[in-house]
Amino acid sequence: MTILSAPLPSARCPILFETIPSSSVARKPSGTEIAFSDASYVLWIRKGGHATRYAVLEFPVGGPGWDGRAFNLIKDDGSDYQVFLARNGHDCRCDCIGAERFGHCRHMDAMRHLLREGRLEDPRGGFPVEPWPSPEQVAAERKDLPF
Repeated sequence: MTILSAPLPSARCPILFETIPSSSVARKPSGTEIAFSDASYVLWIRKGGHATRYAVLEFPVGGPGWDGRAFNLIKDDGSDYQVFLARNGHDCRCDCIGAERFGHCRHMDAMRHLLREGRLEDPRGGFPVEPWPSPEQVAAERKDLPF
């Protein structure tokens, strides 16, 4: 689990929430709303009458089959959810109960909405990602092979 070096900003819930689209196929609307602070990377997710605050930390992903972006959403109590959003839009993952049970969740919906709206800066800056493994790693591994 990731430990934050600094406490989250004020626990006061923001007044302005925006309703986000859901990936659910349910007949009734999801009612999921979010508020996001661009400056402090704090995300509030409200569903029903309950709002939960998360610190948003992005972490690097790489390797075959992992073409996308990954985030750690950390709650005030220290528990966290890891969210992976695939570039193809279909192979997304979250380790929460909702995603495991139904294949979608409010965490993925919120992060997908923030990316779609351009609220999260891409750390790669538009540059191509180096293939994994790197050519240097392949060369080093070949030297160790007995044949």
